[in-house]
Amino acid sequence: MIPGYKTVSLIDLVFQPQSNLPVSAMPNAMICHITEGELMVLQDGKEFQAKKNHVWTCAEGTKEGARNDASALAVMRIANLLTV
Repeated sequence: MIPGYKTVSLIDLVFQPQSNLPVSAMPNAMICHITEGELMVLQDGKEFQAKKNHVWTCAEGTKEGARNDASALAVMRIANLLTV
């Protein structure tokens, strides 16, 4: 029902303490939500702290990475907005 997007898929990424996801270009638009813990997110060169219940978006091609500096696990739920 969102114009321009045919499919939405959901995935959860679980970050163990002290783990990270290297910076890479996003393959499609996404909505991200921290459901547990907190992450440091680097998005297009700007860093922010995403605590539990934080929600943000990225466009196709946005360069983003994340790391869990905490001693507890963190979970990022991603809604992939797909045009195909």
